[in-house]
Amino acid sequence: MTKNNNDKNVKIFTDKKITDKNYLNDKPSNYAYIVEGVKYNDKWFYRKSNVTYFNSKDLKDGQLSYFNNLQGLNFFKDNSTDFNSDFWETQLFAKVEDLTKNKDWKKYGEGMWETEEINNRDYIGFYEIVADRLRGENNIENEKFENEKTDDVFKPYYENLIKDKVITKFSNHSVILPKTRNIALNPVLFTNKKGEKIIHYFVDYEGGLYEWNYLSPKTIKNDLEFGLNVVDDLGKLTKWNFSVDNLNDENFWNNYVLKKSEEHFIYLKKVR
Repeated sequence: MTKNNNDKNVKIFTDKKITDKNYLNDKPSNYAYIVEGVKYNDKWFYRKSNVTYFNSKDLKDGQLSYFNNLQGLNFFKDNSTDFNSDFWETQLFAKVEDLTKNKDWKKYGEGMWETEEINNRDYIGFYEIVADRLRGENNIENEKFENEKTDDVFKPYYENLIKDKVITKFSNHSVILPKTRNIALNPVLFTNKKGEKIIHYFVDYEGGLYEWNYLSPKTIKNDLEFGLNVVDDLGKLTKWNFSVDNLNDENFWNNYVLKKSEEHFIYLKKVR
């Protein structure tokens, strides 16, 4: 907590002007912040906020000055120095909201709030302090999984296609995965000998590599259209974009990817 190299939303109060010499190097003498903590499943989750740099005549004066922040955090009852018993329910300890129940959902739900709602769906009712940490830990595991599948499964296959002169180059996009991480879908842009750029999709599932053919290979004009077409085409099947942490739509995976007929995948063709 005391390390300040990665602080965000920092407030700096100083008598100096930005045009003064060494303005950026001459920090105010005091460095203060608030630590919020919530206990969940016998584990404490912490968050650092209200990071502030400021000057004071001495330490005691600085402590009193920063302690004054409590007035703006609803720590005290209105016009009183008595503790506000509702403090623990204020914004400092806010919980993740179910945005679909917000009165403005119809106005913002299909645009501004859609990705946030999807990413927070598993954490509704959690303290934001806890949800932010759990989501961060989940994304670290997502990144590990994505790197592993990219380096060990998808890229080696695409590189072999170049060696075999099936394609001349490739550009693969992010790995799309559910929170269970039991399957991985990778959009890739192949360039063939004619210079044509064609979007394909490959799936890694239970040790096998497959080409996904529910969406037919699609020729585009240039690389800039790659990501836009992936989002648009998948958007016809499920709610997803590259800012979504995990694609947890079971209907998508079960009916558009892993659907079978007589024990054979309908939309997956094994390539390795």
